[in-house]
Amino acid sequence: MEKVVIYARYSPGSRQTEQSIEGQVRDIEAFCKSKDYTIIGRYYDKAITGKTDKRPEFQRMLKDSSKQLFKYVVVWQLDRFARNKYESAVHKNTLKKNGVRVLSAKENITDDPAGIMLETMLEGMAEYFSAENRVKVLRGMNESFLKGYALGGTKCYGYDTVAVSQDPKNRSKQFVINEKEAEVIRKIFSEFAGGKIIKDIKKWLDGEGIMNKLGKPFLYNQVITILKNKKYIGIYTFAGQENKGVIPAIVDPNIFKLAQARIEKNKKKPASKKAFDQYVLTHKAYCGFCHKSLISDCGTGNKGIVYRYYKCTNKKKNIKPCCLKQIAKKYLEDLIVNAVNEAINDEFIILASKQVVAKSKQLAENIKLAEYENELAQVQKEIDNMLNAIAQGFFNTSMQEKMLNLESKKADFTSLIAEEKLNVPVPLVEDEVVFWFTQFQNGDLTDDSFRNRLIDMFVNKAVVFNDKILLTLNVRQSDKESLTVKEIIADFEKEKHQPEKFELVRLGAT
Repeated sequence: MEKVVIYARYSPGSRQTEQSIEGQVRDIEAFCKSKDYTIIGRYYDKAITGKTDKRPEFQRMLKDSSKQLFKYVVVWQLDRFARNKYESAVHKNTLKKNGVRVLSAKENITDDPAGIMLETMLEGMAEYFSAENRVKVLRGMNESFLKGYALGGTKCYGYDTVAVSQDPKNRSKQFVINEKEAEVIRKIFSEFAGGKIIKDIKKWLDGEGIMNKLGKPFLYNQVITILKNKKYIGIYTFAGQENKGVIPAIVDPNIFKLAQARIEKNKKKPASKKAFDQYVLTHKAYCGFCHKSLISDCGTGNKGIVYRYYKCTNKKKNIKPCCLKQIAKKYLEDLIVNAVNEAINDEFIILASKQVVAKSKQLAENIKLAEYENELAQVQKEIDNMLNAIAQGFFNTSMQEKMLNLESKKADFTSLIAEEKLNVPVPLVEDEVVFWFTQFQNGDLTDDSFRNRLIDMFVNKAVVFNDKILLTLNVRQSDKESLTVKEIIADFEKEKHQPEKFELVRLGAT
C-alpha cells in the first residue's frame, strides 16, 4: 500500500467555501481507495490563490516531502497544485528529487510521454484561464468604475447601494446618499476642519452611540479613512484613476480641502511624545539589590516633555525600601543593546548555532514514535515466531486467526509511525543557522525593530546595580536553561567567577 498525502485548496473571492475543500477531499479519498493508497497527511489552503506559491500548507507539504515518507501528493485537479506553469514545474522538480510525484484524482494522467504532455498542457490551460479570468474581472470592474457603480468590498459609510436595474441578470449597483449617515459625515468634516482632534471626534461618536456599517463603534483609524475619502466630494477612484461627478457628493469641497490641509500639517508636525512606548526589558531586567523585576515608570517635566524610566517593582509600588536608583529607559536599553552587539562575534555565532541545532534535534525526537516502533517490533517478533512454528508443521485455525490479527496490527502501527514521522520537524542544518545569525552582526542599532529583536533573541537576564549591570545571554547558558538572579550575583562575587556566564557593563552618570 503506497503512502500518500492530500493537498486541497480553494481561491479567495470565489463562491468556493469550506465545502469546496470537503468536496475535493471526498473525491481524492475515493480515488485513493480505488488505488489502495494509505493517506498519512493532509494539507489544506483556504481562500488562497494558486497563482503564488506563498501558501503556508503548500510550503509545509514541500518541506515534509524531504522526509521521504510518502510517494504521492494527490490533488483534485492539477490547477489546485498551481496555476503558474513555471512555479508548478519548479515545485514538481523539488518533489521529484524527494521521490514524490503529484497525482490528479480527476484527470487520468499516465507516466508515459503522452501523459507528460497532457499534464503540461493542463497546467498551461490552468495558467491561461487564470490570466484570462483576471483580465475579464478587471475589465468588468473598470467598466463599473467608469459608470460610477459600486465595486464591492467594504461598504462606505454615508452611502447605500441600490440595484441599477430590475433585471436579475444585471447585478450592478449604484451609490445613493444615506441622509442619516451623511449628517454624521458632514459633522466629522466640519469639526475636524474647525480644529477638533480625531480623538475628540471619536469620543463624540461613541457618546452618541453612532455605529459604523458593521454595527460596531468607529475605530480611530476609520475616522482618519473617512477624512481622506474623496468619495465624499463626488470623486470615485480605482487603480490609480479618478472619475469625477459619477457619485453624489456629501461634503462641501472647501471643507474637504481644509481637512486635507490639516491632515498634511499634522503629518509634518514632530511627535513631542508617543502615546505608547515599548519597554523591551520588561521581564528581562532585575534589581541587583532585592532581585525584583524592573518595571516601567514615567514623569512629565516643566516643559511637558515625558521622561521614561525603569524602576524596581518594590520601590515603585512602595512594597519595601530599595536603594536602586531609577534609570533612564533609553540609557539602559542603549547600554544593553551595545553590549549584546559587541558580544556577537564569529565564535559567539558558532556557539549559538550549535545550541540551536542541538535543540532542533532534541525536538525531532518523538516519544510516541519510539513507542509505536517498539510496539511494531514486538508484533513483528510474534509474527516471526508464528511463521517459524508453521514452518515446523504446527498450524491450526486459531493460529490463522491470530496471524490475521497480527498482520492487521502491523499495518496499523506502520501507518501510525508514518503519520508521526510526518509531524516530526526536520532538524536544522548548522551552516544555514550560522548564516541566519550573521544578520545580527551588522544591524542598525538605531532601528527600534532591530533593537527589539536583538534583545528578544539574546538577552536572558540583566541584573542592574547603581554602578554596573550583570548581563547574561541565552547562548551562554551551557550548564542550565537559565540562571536565577541570585545565582548570577553569586557567580560574579566568587573570586574565580566564570566570565562566560555574563557580560559586565559599567554604568556612568545617569
